[in-house]
Amino acid sequence: MATRLKVTFDDDRVVEVVVTPRAQVNTERFLNGIKDASAIEAGYRLAYESLMQRRLIDSGTGYEEWIDSLLDVDEVGEDAAAENPTNEAPSPTPSSD
Repeated sequence: MATRLKVTFDDDRVVEVVVTPRAQVNTERFLNGIKDASAIEAGYRLAYESLMQRRLIDSGTGYEEWIDSLLDVDEVGEDAAAENPTNEAPSPTPSSD
């Protein structure tokens, strides 16, 4: 199942992105494998690589410039990604009162 990340930028933009297989491979190659010691950087790299793969950030934006523009990256989880496989944030569902 795919993992979805919620990326919050310092200008209050929020983007949700599904981690792509290419992003996982690129991150593992860059870090020579993902280990406990590199888990934090791996999360940011996964977000960066996934946003680049989906063309949701400018291809000229380097990793260092990009990470300086962040407030947070959170894992939304596999269940949410399976329910909403697009790059759009889930919309609120009306209550059935």
